[in-house]
Amino acid sequence: TREYQAYHSLLGLVEKEEAEKQAKKEQEREVERERSGRVRVELLEGYKRENREWQEADSRRRAEEAAFLERQREEAMKRKRKAEEEEAKFDESIGGPFLPKIINPSVSCKN
Repeated sequence: TREYQAYHSLLGLVEKEEAEKQAKKEQEREVERERSGRVRVELLEGYKRENREWQEADSRRRAEEAAFLERQREEAMKRKRKAEEEEAKFDESIGGPFLPKIINPSVSCKN
């Protein structure tokens, strides 16, 4: 009868409203999952980028350090060659080596 039809009509509206609420909640959950997935991907990409930048900076630092050590080695070699040349000039100016090249360890020096 009329009351029964009104009741079922009202019940249908309530069920429809509940279904719409559920669908909306599910859609919000899906949006949240997508957003959190994007956030995770963005974080991962950020970590990868930071790691790559750190590795590049570390490589540059190592290259600079190697270049510095190479310059130091070259300067030391130049100083050594210059000292050897000066020693050779001095030896030549006095007519022979100032100090013997081989020192006999069995001979002791006593003052």
